[in-house]
Amino acid sequence: MASLKSTFLITLLVLLLQFSEIRSHGGNSDGDTPATNTGSLRSKGLILVKVWCLLIMFFSTFAGGVSPYFYRWNESFLLLGTQFAGGVFLGTALMHFLSDSTSTFGDLTTKSYPFSFMLASAGYLLTMLADSVIAYVLRSHDREARVEVEVESGAGKEAAPNPFLAKTTSVGDTILLILALCFHSVFEGIAVGVAGHFWQLAYSFAFAISSPVGVGIGIALDATTQGRRADWTYAISMGLACGVFVYVAINHLIAKGFRPQNKCHFDTPFFKFFAVLFGVGIQLHNVTRLCKTKSIITVNGKFPGPRIVAREGDRVVIKVVNNVSNNVSIHWHGIRQLLSGWADGPAYVTQCPIQSGQSYVYNFTIIGQRGTLFWHAHISWLRATLYGPIVILPKKNASYPFPKPHKEVPIIFGEWWNADTEAVISQALQTGGGPNVSDAYTINGLPGPLYNCSANETFKLKVKPGKTYLLRLINAALNDELFFSISNHTLTVVEADAIYVKPFETDILVIAPGQTTNVLLRTKPNPTNSTFLMAARPYSTGQGTFDNTTVAGILEYKLPSQKALNTPITSLQIPTLPPINATSFVANFSSKFRSLANVQFPANVPQTVDKRFFFTVGLGSSPCPKNQTCQGPNGTKFAASVNNISFTNPTTALLQAYFSRRSNGIYTTDFPSFPLMPFNYTGTPPNNTGVANGTKLVVLPFNSTVEVVLQDTSILGAESHPLHLHGYNFFVVGQGFGNFDPQKDPPNFNLVDPVERNTIGVPSGGWAAIRFRADNPVHLSWGLKMAWIVLDGKLPNQKLPPPPSDLPNVDADFLLVF
Repeated sequence: MASLKSTFLITLLVLLLQFSEIRSHGGNSDGDTPATNTGSLRSKGLILVKVWCLLIMFFSTFAGGVSPYFYRWNESFLLLGTQFAGGVFLGTALMHFLSDSTSTFGDLTTKSYPFSFMLASAGYLLTMLADSVIAYVLRSHDREARVEVEVESGAGKEAAPNPFLAKTTSVGDTILLILALCFHSVFEGIAVGVAGHFWQLAYSFAFAISSPVGVGIGIALDATTQGRRADWTYAISMGLACGVFVYVAINHLIAKGFRPQNKCHFDTPFFKFFAVLFGVGIQLHNVTRLCKTKSIITVNGKFPGPRIVAREGDRVVIKVVNNVSNNVSIHWHGIRQLLSGWADGPAYVTQCPIQSGQSYVYNFTIIGQRGTLFWHAHISWLRATLYGPIVILPKKNASYPFPKPHKEVPIIFGEWWNADTEAVISQALQTGGGPNVSDAYTINGLPGPLYNCSANETFKLKVKPGKTYLLRLINAALNDELFFSISNHTLTVVEADAIYVKPFETDILVIAPGQTTNVLLRTKPNPTNSTFLMAARPYSTGQGTFDNTTVAGILEYKLPSQKALNTPITSLQIPTLPPINATSFVANFSSKFRSLANVQFPANVPQTVDKRFFFTVGLGSSPCPKNQTCQGPNGTKFAASVNNISFTNPTTALLQAYFSRRSNGIYTTDFPSFPLMPFNYTGTPPNNTGVANGTKLVVLPFNSTVEVVLQDTSILGAESHPLHLHGYNFFVVGQGFGNFDPQKDPPNFNLVDPVERNTIGVPSGGWAAIRFRADNPVHLSWGLKMAWIVLDGKLPNQKLPPPPSDLPNVDADFLLVF
């Protein structure tokens, strides 16, 4: 049996290499969960793929199982192959199956019970029980076989030293051996059968080659089960598969290297360890988009990353382990971080980055917030693939201030580069020119049918007629504001940046990088068609190049087969979106946002101001270093600036330096409150576009009220600038075009129900005025290349606690400039 399993694993190894390209997991939905495939699960093509998968599995398993009768495998190849396969099984179980099961359970239930871990334990124990039963039966049959051999061959013949190496003597024994092999992956086979995407089939097939029985069960389930029931099946089977794979990896594969066998050159702990390690390491596979394959950094093997779900008032503890060569930090975008500034995440501001092989525990409590936010990497351009949604549910027994939705669906927009994004930003910093634009936009990591080679990489949302869905929209794109619309459907805006707003209807919305917007989608009770396109494309007014493409997804109604009117994707109408530079539309849309401003959700707008600031935001230029060719204006380098000062990255985290009173040589506190040289900000730009450099901060007294006017400039072209305030929300009390007038504009400020946000797009060729209260002690708020310090208050609950013991530290030699 050992040789049988070993040769089966070699067959598996060959197939693993053939299917080494892993695609994103795509689910299916009947209106309860979003999907990413573009064809019906019951389509003949996909069912045919599944049947072929079943047949190939069966014959491959059979061929591998009987091969010892015809071919003697090299002992070294068998040894390292089984150790490698053990690593593959172990890595797959913990990095994919357990992760997929956990995230799917997170979508299905709000209970905090660790269902996936319980199922993994059950899968492990069930496999152990099955192995014990099979081993007992085989030993009984083997004792009978030995007696027959001794009688026929005579007492002088030596019995086989290992009963599992003896040939079986009956068809019944052979059947038992086949059952022993197939059991290990029946449950993973079920997951294959219910998979809704061809590439998910390829992925699961690679790790469930011995499970034709499970695939058959999965196909049968798929024919009768959809939506949440299919998701429950998927989550349960993945959890069980995790336990099965861990058992097989440890007890049947890795353990083989420590059993008596013929001695070979590679039978050393060193070679066996690295064979297992290589098996685990290949889990960091490539991702393919637009017919281009590249390696990307992910969290738990998922792109986009896993969803974090919590309730208002919950304490959130997340351990981030850096298993890649890049330094990493994670920012929890929009979380207030009251008294937990050490957990905010921006590298070299509140913490040093997490170095390769190290970890850090982000520990914070969600206070007074509910809604949609997101997390992303906050160093260099790693955030191009390291991002995911944060869903904050209301407290238990609390309700939404709008009708309860039938289902909630996160939709996260991103950008995709065929090239390595770290190389893209590195080249831009070196040459001083603008970075190369993205090759596509994505919806939940998928570019959609309007791009080449992407018809099978399309986000699909399946809905039921006459239902209300809460779409949690997130713009995780690095650079561009986006228009978004769903063809022939009206959206009702109910929330912005995790703050409820007065509901208003719109056919098209605008969302800036870093912003979130929750909308209600009311599906048609009697749709004339079963499929509609959703689409997003950029809003841009700058002079530079940008990604002028459109990403599309599909809204599909689940209708009875006799009523379904399936229209080919190529015939679907793309939603009509405004022109690329529709600044007036953006301004009109932004003006519709108003806080609820009621007793339950008041708008605590500061009515008086203690500190006033006037910040010009825009681009400038810095000199090109000697012996270097730069691609910025007139041979210089582009430089983003606030009040004509470009932020210089420090050599240690600013918050650590402040807390330890080591600011000397790291930063200064003389950031100007107003431009040092006023000019006509939106008129003819000055001849001198140079900027100063420095790590300059603003100091704010605790609990002071602050007003900041953000003024766009025409230097190197007017454009909209996204600005995010770390650790705070602010009220947008006014916006306008042209230069801000300190005499005429403040009387028109909205101090009653202005929208409350954490991120704003400063209008192109205009200004925005914000107000907030500095009640988050010592938090360094950083946005658009500037930072400030909020001093401690007098009371114990107004002082930042000491840093946690595992806060990453780094020397200047490790500084990553970005």
